[in-house]
Amino acid sequence: MAIIYSPNKSYNGETASVQFRNGVGETNNPYLINYLKQKGYTVEEKKDLVDNEIENLKKRAKELGVTFKNNISKEKLKERVEEAEKLLVPSKQEPVTQTEKIDTETDNTEEIDPFEDNNGDANDNQ
Repeated sequence: MAIIYSPNKSYNGETASVQFRNGVGETNNPYLINYLKQKGYTVEEKKDLVDNEIENLKKRAKELGVTFKNNISKEKLKERVEEAEKLLVPSKQEPVTQTEKIDTETDNTEEIDPFEDNNGDANDNQ
């Protein structure tokens, strides 16, 4: 399968029996692929797409510090990258700010006065 890009990015129609929508069509017919290339269309072979995906996965894996062998399958590499990315997802729990105090027994939060000490007694600055 190949993705064919029309020179006209907004082209909707049919050329050489290939249906285009917004300048993009698909075919697996080698004759049509060659014909459209000769007419100035850009062709991206499916193998190129798979190679690009693998290269992008390898790049992302390196960014995440994931180790792998060069002959790793695309599926296995994708699985490892997804596992590493899950570790990066921040917790859904909201962080505690400096002006909040959490009551762990009742799971309530309350505003605290910055001029109070840890026991809730006001500081005497006089």
